[in-house]
Parts: sequence; C-alpha cells; structure tokens
Amino acid sequence: MTIHRTVLAVVVAATVLPLGLACGNAAPSAEVGQRDPDSFRWGVIFTPSERTIRIGGGVGYCEGDPRPRFKRPDVEYRRKNVYIRLELKTRRPQPQKNAACLGSELLVTTTITLRRDLSDLRLYDSGAQPPELRWPR
Repeated sequence: MTIHRTVLAVVVAATVLPLGLACGNAAPSAEVGQRDPDSFRWGVIFTPSERTIRIGGGVGYCEGDPRPRFKRPDVEYRRKNVYIRLELKTRRPQPQKNAACLGSELLVTTTITLRRDLSDLRLYDSGAQPPELRWPR
C-alpha cells in the first residue's frame, strides 16, 4: 500500500509542479491582448459580396435606451492587411440592474466596402494591441 501512495504522490507532484511553474511565469492578462478602451471588439458577420463585409457584435441593451450605433469605421490598408477599428457613437450602454434588462444584448453592425476582393485580404481588429486577426477565420 505504501508503494501505491508513493507512486500516487510522484504522479501528483509531476502533474502539479509544472502547472505551478507555468502559472508563476505567465504574464498578467492585462499585458496580453490589451484593448483601446474606446474601441469595440468586432467580428465578421456576413460577406454579401467579394468586396463587402458586415461586421459588428453584441452590446448590452435595455428597452427604451438609445439604440447604439457606430462612428464611421477607421480603415487602414497595408499591402494585404486591412486594419479596422470600430467605436460606438455614444457611451457603451450599461443595462440597468433590472431583471428585464440583465443579459439583454443588441446586435450592432456596420457594412464596409473594401478596395479589393476579400479573398486577397487579411482583416485585423486594430482596437486590440497587438491587432487581432478576424478574417480569414
């Protein structure tokens, strides 16, 4: 029985020790994937044509609040890379602590016509640092 306990202790130590070392050396989450606080995290929702994309995401929303809308997208081309930054026109709505509003989201989208075919491009969310690849998936 002692041999089984010793083997079990060695197996547990061999499993837990590397996890502890890896966690201790990990960079804080604030340093990895920082976002500009005014930018909006977006995804590609629909590609109606070769040069047109609909992008957006969910925003917390409560019935009766002003509907959130985007400012004009900031689009920058660098060879085959396209850097897109979205920002809401108004402050990001915070649903009130009302049972009817909690967990409610509204899909907010915008359509962008690109200079070249989507098949030739890589799209990045430039609101994140470093920019995050959004297309191709």
